[in-house]
Amino acid sequence: MGEYHGTRVLGALAEVAFGTAGDLNRLDRWLPEELSVVPLRDDAVAARWRVGDREGEARCAVTVLPERLRVEWRTEEPAGGSGWLEVGEAGAGSARVEVCLRTAGDGPAEETVNALLERALHNLDREVGENFTAS
Repeated sequence: MGEYHGTRVLGALAEVAFGTAGDLNRLDRWLPEELSVVPLRDDAVAARWRVGDREGEARCAVTVLPERLRVEWRTEEPAGGSGWLEVGEAGAGSARVEVCLRTAGDGPAEETVNALLERALHNLDREVGENFTAS
């Protein structure tokens, strides 16, 4: 089991950043291509991943907490993974996004997971920027 963290400051208000990060229908726009997520309901997604020679799938319960600018998820299997994403103000019209990912079992190497988290946050920054300038 591993626990991984990533943080990034985005050039948008926290509510704008959370509007993208907390929209389950837009996850595939910013998650790395190794991870595919399909919303099943407002509180569940089907996730598939392929990282190196490892692949898998899981149904995940998702809780979107707009009042806290937070999204939490956990696999439906008791011994599965979980995590959260939280957005906060970073000053001067910026938002700080923090992600925590807990994996179960023998997962990919730490460097691989950290690189995927960094890419996801980079993609989220880009997606938020595109949405912010389009409005």
